[in-house]
Amino acid sequence: MNAAHLHLIINHAPLFSALFGTLILIMAMIRNSKELRAVAVALFVFGALTTVASHLTGDEAEDVVKQISGINLETVKPAIHEHDKASDFALWSSIIVAVASTGMFWASHKNSKHLKKLQIVVLILAIHSCTVMMRVAYLGGLIRHTEIQSS
Repeated sequence: MNAAHLHLIINHAPLFSALFGTLILIMAMIRNSKELRAVAVALFVFGALTTVASHLTGDEAEDVVKQISGINLETVKPAIHEHDKASDFALWSSIIVAVASTGMFWASHKNSKHLKKLQIVVLILAIHSCTVMMRVAYLGGLIRHTEIQSS
């Protein structure tokens, strides 16, 4: 298994963790469920950890892609650069959501009067993180999936 393969295995987890974590947080807010809130927090933390792992494997994956025969470096290099810049933003976005959701989880155990406000803040951050992750995934797809590139 090379670095590109490892990157491709890991890189889907942050997006789906963010999406499912956000949906479960919404359900937790509707049902006022501590259990669902805990699952959402776990998904956000898992998402941040896998974002770090995906980010760390990206440079080595780039090196592998650049060595593939038949790759047009004129189109691949800019695509990789855009994907890399977006992934920096996704890294920090996922870490912020993980930290904020952990704070929300702590507040829920302290029966904080600020829990509802914290849930809304985390939800807004999580929705934003989902959009960031989707953009990173789209830009990553442009590197090798010519069928999604515009003419």
